[in-house]
Amino acid sequence: MLLHDIGFFTPDYKDAGHDVTGARLAREWLFEFGYGSEQIEAIGHCIRAHKGKAETPRSLEARILYGADVLEKAGAVYLILAGRVTCEFDETIEHVLAREVVDRAKESSRGYYTTMARTPDNGRLERTRLLLDEVHAEIQTDRSDIRPDESALWANSPPRIEDH
Repeated sequence: MLLHDIGFFTPDYKDAGHDVTGARLAREWLFEFGYGSEQIEAIGHCIRAHKGKAETPRSLEARILYGADVLEKAGAVYLILAGRVTCEFDETIEHVLAREVVDRAKESSRGYYTTMARTPDNGRLERTRLLLDEVHAEIQTDRSDIRPDESALWANSPPRIEDH
């Protein structure tokens, strides 16, 4: 779990995905630290499968990690985290929403792989998906009172990564 998002620290994560690049980086590190090939493969699978994109979670550990990662994005509070991601990765809100709407829809249709993840969700993931859909639609819709484009959503320019 500690390594699942390390792919964001690689220059090619936007092309290959942070799940794939993270598993590659973990393999290098774990080999250097003396982990065996079986352990490295198991950990790599967990990292590659934690988004459900590069691989489907097969092991119990990968299913638990997948559920924890999805639960992090289940609930209205995730909208605040999505705003933070927008700033940290120097993306527009429209770009983040386009990705997140698709990701939440896939996660919602796929569901969880463990009962332990389904229980605390209590419908939050589906509500989050609906909220993201609503925000996305509102940003793209012409309104008579305001066009909520990127500039209207920030008091100042959004912070950039190099500002931190």
